[in-house]
Amino acid sequence: MQLPQDYSRLQVGLHWLSAIIILWALVSGSLFRIVEVSAELKESVTHFNVSLTMLFIPFFILRAYLAFSTSSSARGCGPNFMEHLARIAHCAIYVLTTVVLISGVLMMKDRADFFGFLYFGPVLTQPTLHEWFGDLHIWSCVALAALVVLHIVAVIRHQISGNSVIKRMWP
Repeated sequence: MQLPQDYSRLQVGLHWLSAIIILWALVSGSLFRIVEVSAELKESVTHFNVSLTMLFIPFFILRAYLAFSTSSSARGCGPNFMEHLARIAHCAIYVLTTVVLISGVLMMKDRADFFGFLYFGPVLTQPTLHEWFGDLHIWSCVALAALVVLHIVAVIRHQISGNSVIKRMWP
C-alpha cells in the first residue's frame, strides 16, 4: 500500500488535540457510569468536560474541513479495498464525533457554563427531546469508542507489519 503524503503540522496538531480530548471525554464519561465516585467529583468533571468539548468544537470543525478538503488522491489513497475501508472508518469517526458533540449540546437540561465565564442554554426545552438526544449521545459515544479502539488496533497492526503510519502523525 502506498503511504499518503505527510500531513501538515496543523493537521498533526489537530489530530493529537482531538485524540487527547476525545479519549479524555470518552474515558471519563464512561468511567462515571461504571465506578462509584462522589457527586462532587462527577459534577466537577462533567462541568469541565462540557467546557472542554465546547472549546474543542471550532478546532474539530477546522480539522474536519482540512480532512475533507484534501482529495484522497492527493494523500496517495488508491483503489485498494482496505484503503477504501480505512477511509470509511475515518469518515465514520468524523461523523460520530460530530453527532457526539451536537447531541451533547442538545441533551443539556440545565444552563451550562464555559469555564465559568460564559453561560448558555439549554438549547432545547422539551424533556422528551433531552431524553432522545441523551440516548443518542450515549450510543454515539459507544460507537465512537469502538471506532477509536479499532483505529488504535489498526495503527498497531500497521506498525508491527513495518508500515510506519505513526511517523506521519508525529510532529
